[in-house]
Amino acid sequence: MRMDSAAPEIAVGPANAEARMMIEEVFSSELTHEIRQAIRDVDTNGSIQARRFELKAAKGIRKYDLSVACLHRASGDEEPRYQVILREAGSRIPPPDASKHLSRIVEMITNLTTIVDTEQRIVWTNTAFEEQTGYALRNIRGLDLTDLLIGEASNRETVRNVRRAISEGKPFEGENINYDAAGTPYWVTFNMQPLKDTTGQLSGFVFVETVITKSRELESTLRAERDLLAAITDTGISAIIACNSAGECVFANEEAKRLLQTETSGTFPPARDWPLAPLSDDAATAPYSALSQVMESGAKIRNMTMALNMPGKAQRVLSINASPLTEAASNARMLIIMTDISLQYEAEEVKRRAAAKALHDAEYDKLSGLPNHPHMERLLASAMTESSQAPSELYFAIIDLDRFKQIKTVLGYDLGDDLVRATAERLRKIAGNDMVIARFGDDSFTCFFRKPQNEAKDLLNQICLAIAEPFDLHNTTIFITASIGVTTHNSAEASPQALIRQAGMANDSAKTAGGNRYILYTQTMDAQFSRRSAVLQAMRHALQSDQFELAFQPKFSLSDGFALVGAEALLRWNSPALGRVSPTEFIPIADAAGLISEIDFYVLGMFARQLGSWLRHGFEVKASVNLSPQSFENPTLAPHLLELLSTHGVPFSNVIIEITETSLVSSSQNAFRNIDQFRQAGILLSIDDFGTGYSSLSYLQRLIVSEIKIDKSFIEGLGRADGAEDSETIVRAILKLANSFGLRCVAEGVENTAQLRWLKAEGCHTIQGYLSGKPMPPETFAATAYRRGASLNPTGKSGT
Repeated sequence: MRMDSAAPEIAVGPANAEARMMIEEVFSSELTHEIRQAIRDVDTNGSIQARRFELKAAKGIRKYDLSVACLHRASGDEEPRYQVILREAGSRIPPPDASKHLSRIVEMITNLTTIVDTEQRIVWTNTAFEEQTGYALRNIRGLDLTDLLIGEASNRETVRNVRRAISEGKPFEGENINYDAAGTPYWVTFNMQPLKDTTGQLSGFVFVETVITKSRELESTLRAERDLLAAITDTGISAIIACNSAGECVFANEEAKRLLQTETSGTFPPARDWPLAPLSDDAATAPYSALSQVMESGAKIRNMTMALNMPGKAQRVLSINASPLTEAASNARMLIIMTDISLQYEAEEVKRRAAAKALHDAEYDKLSGLPNHPHMERLLASAMTESSQAPSELYFAIIDLDRFKQIKTVLGYDLGDDLVRATAERLRKIAGNDMVIARFGDDSFTCFFRKPQNEAKDLLNQICLAIAEPFDLHNTTIFITASIGVTTHNSAEASPQALIRQAGMANDSAKTAGGNRYILYTQTMDAQFSRRSAVLQAMRHALQSDQFELAFQPKFSLSDGFALVGAEALLRWNSPALGRVSPTEFIPIADAAGLISEIDFYVLGMFARQLGSWLRHGFEVKASVNLSPQSFENPTLAPHLLELLSTHGVPFSNVIIEITETSLVSSSQNAFRNIDQFRQAGILLSIDDFGTGYSSLSYLQRLIVSEIKIDKSFIEGLGRADGAEDSETIVRAILKLANSFGLRCVAEGVENTAQLRWLKAEGCHTIQGYLSGKPMPPETFAATAYRRGASLNPTGKSGT
């Protein structure tokens, strides 16, 4: 009997349309109900159910015994099958009609069915058993079933387990090799269930066996074929692995074990534990995720390159191919083939690295690692094409390091390079992913970004503040600032070159304004740029046509009756084309254009001639002249000046050369050689703008300067009622330092008597400024300051 899975119908006999009979055709509705209930109980309790029940009949009430056993449980597409035994109580022989139908039911069962007593002696077998074993029931009734069927290949442990279950009255399932009457072995799976009589006492057991010899033979054939395949795959150079749906290994050849199996584990690891990693950080998915996609999507993996990082072993590079196994006979669901391509990959990687380096070198600055100027222009052009669709403006900026050339000259080229690298690193930290930074030149960078206006201003301020933070390099603390010129892309016709030009003009304006700031480009800067170009051209002409003049500003003593002790020569320019041009305008332009040294040599000629002229007229005064750092790099500076002074009869001791601090600490041998020649000749040396640069005590000792000039920025706050403690503290420190070295101190920019009194009280030696006299032409200086001499009135302004 079997129960159909689609409807609760009970059929009798084999599952084919011709032989099939419904139980309703055999039994009455009352019996059908009892049988159905017994089957449900078997499904619930998992064992034979024996029960007695009564039915009303024409001749009175009749009693029946009913037993039901499951012959084959549902699996896959196969349906369950049941054995039903029904007999009338009190009679060992069923009624004629019932006996006929029951015999038909049992005989039609294809499973080998045997009933034994509690001693495992055969009571009954069906025809299927007789046909399979070759034993007739009449010949084997009463024999021990196990002794009858076991042989050489039978599993003795299974036989013992069966005997133990019988002795305990328990069911048992298993499989074994049995032998037929001719001694031929055959494989069976069996289900043994206990039988009970109407009183509930154990009366025997029923064995239901299924012959599985053919499936076993097929398994053996497949095993042989698999062994052959394994032998073939083990000779290959690729690792071959089959995994189930959980990623566990079903098959692995020797190459796979060599690659992935550790000696300590002894087992092949599941796919999720394979130490595979992407060869690059931009890989789309993790290795195991990629393999999982093979089973989920059915898509194959072709030539996926991964790194294998086995503990204690060198990294290997694998080419991985994977394919789903949708119709595999086993539980394998994915086939993976791995080929070790380490040598090939390394050779290709060498080529890739060489090509990448060549490309990188062509587009990136070697010192800073930032994009170079050509690469920046390409990136900028690309960004400009996107501006029309962008919600915020595109900003482009040029960042120049203030006084970088002097610092590099002073402190050395190696430290200058390190300063560039350190600055680039600070810019990178500020930029993040929102800004493109490039190196523009020796001392400049460019950047562009897209931000709302208020955020752009904040970002530019951050850049200024970040660069202004001290740099600690080579055990030296370096202070540097930046001038930033900024423009925006707001014209469809604008080009990268136009933005660079505009930012350059804004950068020049930031430098002219003193640096350490950013300035946004405006159209008025075009006029300013034109002005600078005009000044530069006129300045070149001025050198050829003697348009430059000297003015002299007197210096007076605070410790010797306010006597005149010297003067400083200052350059003035009255251009026929441009009119009077302030030094604060043309000196930075000359410096940026590389004309400053040529102007210095021109000034020295005028200076020597003027001092010689005064001497010939009986007017002798010590005068100072300031030279740029670039001039000290010229090895002919000192010989040229000494020759000029000798030609015009000027004593070397009447000349003071003012040196800015950046010149003073120059590491250039030419600069030191010039300074040493001046000192040996008797020319005095003065440090100009002291306190604003990088000088140190070691340089004061080495160069044997005669005086230091305190920068006017420290003098402005002296003697004020509202307090200037910082300025006073700095000036006191400078005066104390000067006194300890035996140096004279000159205070620049003295403009009122409060400053004068404070300086005199603190022991300053000399003052220079509008209080003592403005710069004046040589003839005016000779007629006023020289003749006045010690008559300076310290209670009020004097001079012209």
